[in-house]
Amino acid sequence: MISLVPDLLPENRILARSYLYFTWEIIHTITDSLSLESRSTQNTTNLFKDHIRNEEDRIKANLNHVHYLIDGVDTLYLVAGPGRIEKVNELVFLYNGV
Repeated sequence: MISLVPDLLPENRILARSYLYFTWEIIHTITDSLSLESRSTQNTTNLFKDHIRNEEDRIKANLNHVHYLIDGVDTLYLVAGPGRIEKVNELVFLYNGV
């Protein structure tokens, strides 16, 4: 998009450069933390390993409590617990792994 600025009409170039500069600063600030050099998958996995294990154990205990019988949405919420829907993916994985 920046490379198209010279092709704009002269009266539009100043506003386009101003807009792109402002937008680029915001986008760069947000995406800079996502660069490949600054993240390590192994370190991230290690940070959450205990949490993941605790969640799996909790869901397994809840599945054992209902004898792995999920017959409705209310049972699903009982097993998965409050929170985000991603827990349902954990539940499906655990259910299929048994």
